[in-house]
Amino acid sequence: MALRRTCLERLFTSSRSLGPACSRRVSSVALVSTHPHEPGHRTDGVLQLQDSPVKPPRRPNVQEYLNYVAENSHLTLADLESFRPESHSPVGSAQYEAEYKALMEKLDRSFTVNQLRQFLHLYGVQVSSKMRKQTAAATIVEKQWGWPSLSRSQKLARAKKERSSRVFPLTPQQALLLLGKDGAEILSLSQMYNVRLQFSHKPLSMTISGSTASVEQLERHVETLKKEIVWEDFDPPRSVNLSSSSQQLSRTSGCFLENLPDGKIRIWYRESSKDSPSRAKRLLMQHVIDGVRVPLSISPIRNEYSLSPLDRIPTYALYPFFCEPTNGPPGNKGRFRLRRVGKWFGEEDSIISPTDNSVSRDYVATTRKYDNAREQLFGQLIKTDQDHRFSVSAIPGHVVLNSQGSQSVSLAPPLEGQKRFTEVVDWVREHNPGTEFIRRAPMRFWQAPESGQRWKRRLVYETIPGSMEQACVMICEYTPERPGENIPIETEAGSAEPEKTIEPILRSGPMTRLDVSMPDDARDLRLILTCDNVIPEASWPIELLRYVQSNTSSLVFDEVPSMFEHGKKKYILKEDFYVQSNTLPVTTKGSVIHVVSERRFDPQSDESYLTYEVHCADTISDDSWHAFWSKCEEIVQDTSPLPAEENHIHN
Repeated sequence: MALRRTCLERLFTSSRSLGPACSRRVSSVALVSTHPHEPGHRTDGVLQLQDSPVKPPRRPNVQEYLNYVAENSHLTLADLESFRPESHSPVGSAQYEAEYKALMEKLDRSFTVNQLRQFLHLYGVQVSSKMRKQTAAATIVEKQWGWPSLSRSQKLARAKKERSSRVFPLTPQQALLLLGKDGAEILSLSQMYNVRLQFSHKPLSMTISGSTASVEQLERHVETLKKEIVWEDFDPPRSVNLSSSSQQLSRTSGCFLENLPDGKIRIWYRESSKDSPSRAKRLLMQHVIDGVRVPLSISPIRNEYSLSPLDRIPTYALYPFFCEPTNGPPGNKGRFRLRRVGKWFGEEDSIISPTDNSVSRDYVATTRKYDNAREQLFGQLIKTDQDHRFSVSAIPGHVVLNSQGSQSVSLAPPLEGQKRFTEVVDWVREHNPGTEFIRRAPMRFWQAPESGQRWKRRLVYETIPGSMEQACVMICEYTPERPGENIPIETEAGSAEPEKTIEPILRSGPMTRLDVSMPDDARDLRLILTCDNVIPEASWPIELLRYVQSNTSSLVFDEVPSMFEHGKKKYILKEDFYVQSNTLPVTTKGSVIHVVSERRFDPQSDESYLTYEVHCADTISDDSWHAFWSKCEEIVQDTSPLPAEENHIHN
């Protein structure tokens, strides 16, 4: 009997989920006692339960169940959102189509058409009472949940398999900004969209070849780029002709540069590239400074007039020079270096003289007569103050002549064939070709700075001299609070402790330059005569003072001032780099000179390079000058094999 009660209790308890049919089955069950006269039983044929300490559960009321169903029949968006997947497979794949169909089938099984319409009303979508169930479910999945339609996925799958090619017409501004700085942007786009890009000049256009889907994606990117292009006008401190240098300046800065009739330069750039205009302005002003002509002196070991009749008269020629400086003047398609023509099989003429040939060497100025280098340097000074104490620096490198007018790289020199020295000088004086000095540090003489030395920052400003104005230089050097993030770490095990921070220092004074071409030697020289007067902090230019103070006392860096006025002169930023130095004294013939080896880092290009200079603080003393020049001769005549590191050194 106890077993039968348990079955009845289970049936009554589950009547809510089993439905009316099961309830009727339970109510029709009647149990008749086989012992009608036993206690606890009724004799009318109706079951009489025995006394028990546990009461059976109350039989559920049908009306209560109906009330429960009515109370919980109201639907909310939370009920629908519980069916929404967190993500889906890539559109156009077979997995996406399977997930889309499974989701649609799940909604179809779980809700009625009226419930789906009700969900759309809750989303704020106006629906028709005749909307079909499949349409309502698709509207929820595609419009409210953002799933692409099945037809779109199938179309994209076909587009990935199809190959197509399209041509996009471009303006010069759009073409260059699409290329990006040094062409890096176009390479990134080609790899990102897996397409082939080809540019045409006539007409200016870009051809995209690849899958239809990739071509369409890149087309949308190009349209976005066109809307992002803006421009601003820049008034340079001096007139600049960009006819031969606009392409390289534009590619280096990442902006499109063009001359305007009023002398200004229009800078086109992408609005998202906030640093591009300032970078373009700095390059333009450096280009203006680099355009200032440096006097040229050609210095053979012995002039042909001093040779005996038995000596063979040497000949010279212009040889192609392929080393491209990183921060040199752009737009030069051909560079040539003047060198003496030698014999085959390594034979050398007797013209090569010992190292100490400062007396026999001639210095033929291309604009003046025969003067030595020191006289040519001081001869450029418009007026000399007696209080000024000048020093001279020699930088080893190469003096090259530029072939102007050629828009493509050419190996044909502007002066062809072998010429005598006098013929070369006459040609240079007549044609006045553009020259350029490319710095090259002699690795055999270079001495590494002490490990652990703190990086200092050096800013070099120069003026643009007029016809009756003296060129001036201003050099600021300080220790920043935090060096650049990409500065290389040059430390060794067991290095010394870092040196203390030096106080900011500013030096300024007149400056002259002289490029000395030495066609009989391995290198040339650039001589720089300066007067380094220390300027007290109270007399600093206000723009430069604010910048240095912000960089030495806080971690918030201001932008380097690219131009300012001081003492009725306009100074333009020419060089900006971090530096580690090693200065060593050299005693030659009783006179002391200094050689300076430096490791520099350019924060604009994130490149490091090495420099080497010879300094002479006493330019008046003949002994000091001869000692200085003897060291220079030792450097330029060095023909030892160059290590691989020199290939990475630039001006």
